[in-house]
Amino acid sequence: MSDDNKGDEGGADEALKKILAKNEELLNELKAAKAKARELEQAEADRKAELAKREEEQLLKEGNYQKLLETEKQRASEKEGEALLYRAKYEEREIDLGLTSALTSAGVKPEFMRAASTMLKGEAELSESGVALRGKPLADAIKEWAASDEGKAFVANGNAGGGAEGGGKGKQPAQKAGNLGGSKADRVAALKNRFPDLPER
Repeated sequence: MSDDNKGDEGGADEALKKILAKNEELLNELKAAKAKARELEQAEADRKAELAKREEEQLLKEGNYQKLLETEKQRASEKEGEALLYRAKYEEREIDLGLTSALTSAGVKPEFMRAASTMLKGEAELSESGVALRGKPLADAIKEWAASDEGKAFVANGNAGGGAEGGGKGKQPAQKAGNLGGSKADRVAALKNRFPDLPER
């Protein structure tokens, strides 16, 4: 290896170190900002709780029980809304995690993971028994989907199970519609089929 090549590699290593160091710095700043935001949120929650306590004590002192009842109803409604929001966020998180795990196990290509998850997410729901899709346990439903014509386009080697013949017959011709999960030629054919007006390159 020449001295020039060694110098280039040394410069690249140094640049990479600087990028990694900057990335670490930014991550630390992000963590600090999130921690500060949590502190401010907690301080605001404590302030509201203190104000509510003082208001309640004042209403009791005045004997204004009607106003006190209305205030308590309003607080209960707000808490119910917060609980529903937290529940929705929790369900979304569990569904996202479940879909990612099931799609990965089914062999979905990483570059198609987000598209597949987005497409199926609307049909998923969380129950006491776990995440379900199309009325079936998530893992079973994803396996069925991955084996379907729709799912094969997202799965690595999606055609392998159906028409693969013995070694002496050579490569099978691509289907007319193409396959986004197949070879380069299959993917090109699929794109041409979906977008017939796409100009030739």
